[in-house]
Amino acid sequence: MAFYDIQPTTMTIPGEGTITLTQIFMQINYQVGMEEMTVPYNLCDAETKSWYSAPVVIDQAQLDQWGTDDMYIVNLVATAAGVTLV
Repeated sequence: MAFYDIQPTTMTIPGEGTITLTQIFMQINYQVGMEEMTVPYNLCDAETKSWYSAPVVIDQAQLDQWGTDDMYIVNLVATAAGVTLV
């Protein structure tokens, strides 16, 4: 489980207004032999308050490309979430 800084992006939340999101939190839980992995993520503000959450499914082809770079999965999730890591 980890927080990663993202390029600030805004989201309009009904009843809350426009929120600036500055972090993505994700929980990567890989087990050897998995054919697909679901990675839940949250988009958070500067105080780490979560404003949006969803899962990303990493398929077998993507897992096969993983190798030894743990940031590979982090970047896949960030891209699927529509945010850019900084």
